[in-house]
Amino acid sequence: MDPQDINDAINDAIDSLSTTLIRASLSVFMGGPVNLTIDADDQRATVISIADPLTAPTVSDVAATNPLLPLHDVRVSYTYVTDSGTETLASPITAWITAIGMVAEVSPPALVSGAIGWNLYASNSATVGDPVKQNDAPISFQDSWVEDDSGFTQEPDDPLEPLENTTGDNIFYIRHMEVQTPNNTLISWNQGDLDSTMMRRLSQTFATNSQYQTYGFDLINQRQLEIRPQAGGDITARYFYIVKPRRLRFDNSPLPFPTVPAIEFFREFSLALLFLELRETTLAKAWDDKAEKARSRCELAITSMNRPKNQRVTLYRA
Repeated sequence: MDPQDINDAINDAIDSLSTTLIRASLSVFMGGPVNLTIDADDQRATVISIADPLTAPTVSDVAATNPLLPLHDVRVSYTYVTDSGTETLASPITAWITAIGMVAEVSPPALVSGAIGWNLYASNSATVGDPVKQNDAPISFQDSWVEDDSGFTQEPDDPLEPLENTTGDNIFYIRHMEVQTPNNTLISWNQGDLDSTMMRRLSQTFATNSQYQTYGFDLINQRQLEIRPQAGGDITARYFYIVKPRRLRFDNSPLPFPTVPAIEFFREFSLALLFLELRETTLAKAWDDKAEKARSRCELAITSMNRPKNQRVTLYRA
């Protein structure tokens, strides 16, 4: 079978199970809070789940294979990257001049939650253009990146630094937003439906500059947070959101839901899809039946975990 077909089938299984488990208990998937700044008179903001890096990479010299390699300029930056390949914006650039017989070694950035690794962007004085991505798969947070004696991959052979932070692809639903008021209390705003009476009424009102201003908001297109009325002053809020699994893209991406018996479901649901593509209807039906039984066990397990009065392990049966 085509490895890409297998990968797609597994991702479809993850999507299917995530819908079931989110329906069973949204609180298990809480992923916030994340800080968000909304400028005055701005109605929309792009939501993210991993903040852009603010620290420039650390660069040092390491011996090259060619001891006569001339000194050269190095310009490097990095992004945090997720299971699905979405990225933050790039970090500040570090400029470095290597010694003779040396190449650049870039130390890994600090580990952040939600990122599977980091991408390196680099260029030097011989490159026309901006830093270009140098790695295919994300680099581990345990690994440094070392320049090859031949230098960097140059534009336009590989992607340039991203133009926007796209890490909001795992945000399923925003529970609420809150800000701290001048008297150190918190004011919360709840999410509404864009077509609701509440949101329609708020769209016809005018915001004040008061930090006690009431707002309504909604998440549209899974990327844009829409707030009503338009902000009367700058807002720095925290939003709390429900996580959904990203579609896995890399071989070292961990499977989601480690606390429920999910691997059996992923396997059987994926096999049902793959055999159906091969027109093996009987086998596909058999694997689909097994997958649904595994789905029920996962749902029962997560329901048992969320009973707050449970003081002991709750058994469940197939």
